[in-house]
Amino acid sequence: MNLFFIIFIVVLFHLWCVVCDTTPPSREDLECAVCVLLIEELEGLASEVKSQEQIEQEIRNRICARLSGTLRQGCDTFVRFIPDLLSFINNGVRPAQTCKTLQLCKHNWGELPRDGRPVNVYSIDLNQPAKTRWQAIVQRQPYFDNLWKLHYTLIELLHSEYVELLYGLGKQIFDIVPQPFKDELQGIADTTKLDIGFLVLLNLFYELKNGCTSVVAKDKQNQVFFSRNQDLGYGMGFTDLLTNQTIHVKFTRGKQVVHEIVTFAGYIGAPTGWLKDHFSIAVNARFYRGSIFTYIESVLEELLLKKAHINTWVVREALMEQDNFESAVKRFSNTTLITDCYFIIGGVKNNEGVVIARDQQGPVYTRHLDDKQNWFLLETNYDQNEKPPFYDDRRPYALAAMHKYCKNGTDVTLNCLYQTLSTHPVLNLVSLYTAQAEANGLSVHHRTCHRRPGTANPDCVI
Repeated sequence: MNLFFIIFIVVLFHLWCVVCDTTPPSREDLECAVCVLLIEELEGLASEVKSQEQIEQEIRNRICARLSGTLRQGCDTFVRFIPDLLSFINNGVRPAQTCKTLQLCKHNWGELPRDGRPVNVYSIDLNQPAKTRWQAIVQRQPYFDNLWKLHYTLIELLHSEYVELLYGLGKQIFDIVPQPFKDELQGIADTTKLDIGFLVLLNLFYELKNGCTSVVAKDKQNQVFFSRNQDLGYGMGFTDLLTNQTIHVKFTRGKQVVHEIVTFAGYIGAPTGWLKDHFSIAVNARFYRGSIFTYIESVLEELLLKKAHINTWVVREALMEQDNFESAVKRFSNTTLITDCYFIIGGVKNNEGVVIARDQQGPVYTRHLDDKQNWFLLETNYDQNEKPPFYDDRRPYALAAMHKYCKNGTDVTLNCLYQTLSTHPVLNLVSLYTAQAEANGLSVHHRTCHRRPGTANPDCVI
């Protein structure tokens, strides 16, 4: 677990301890959110070490020893709670339910869908005005309430002057948002009555922190298959909420489906997209190794000063404007972006599969399907010539699973790709959904993963 996030949750835990005895009604969402965040982070830490004693020692030595005053008291209190919290985790209780049991959440963040359940599907007619396109979705439950929970949590976690500053930044970005996205965001704000600055910032979150595993493969008949796991929420404690915000949207003109995306209610970008008989696309983060503050500064510079494009909005634009695999690859290669990423694209013809490693200006390298050794391409969040960090090394497990379940390329199907993406740790504590596509269709299923009851080691209950 990243040291920054551990210190962050200790600070929040101290805030939780301060307010929990005298919590006015307006602080209920904060109390609940911090509880869920703490337990999800503890669940992640439990994935790195095996015993309670190791976890306690890790926090005491790496965190508490570096703090003083009331923060040190909060850290020590957190350590004392660890045995009770681990008992919930080891018995397979979800963080949101744990917090409800502890009476820190009066209302659950939402019951999680069972693993493998299809994601809810909605239709949006592109012939209707952009301001009304998302109206019917965001006013539904639990989407409407979850957006307001995120809003209240941000307000309660920050001082009012910081909220005003952030929302002001969001409004400044809104001024340069291109159409039709500007009207779509304004329509969501009009429907939900949420601050437009908040909604703009919400629509940037995917570009800053997401983890994924994506694969494109071909069978012996040269049919191309595409699959991806969407992982999101690590370090923020909102994995459960995002699971319940996940939606599968079919864009139509009249009654004809023109393309489809997988996204989150309130978020207008397309982390995953599909254009019938042409291509499928996933956006994976290309994790930044430097300071998070330098990274955010770079994103804002590209967005505000250089007018670079938001990565997942480029996917929306390509789905509306490109009509073949080659033109899509060209667009995803050459468009200036606000942040580094990987575009994983699967087509419908032989060898139409590519991974484009992008920086903000253009391609760093490109990998293609071919008739020699590359019958599949797999991408997580790290360059192929770099060793992933020990706490996020999904790649070797995914590669081994591809050869095992797809029988070294002799039996490539969507099922073997699904089995690969269901292998721990490819499927992990922050996996939200698995999307799969071929020429004729896109399917999306919720993924629900937690520690196996009664075990010390993390595993996913499939």
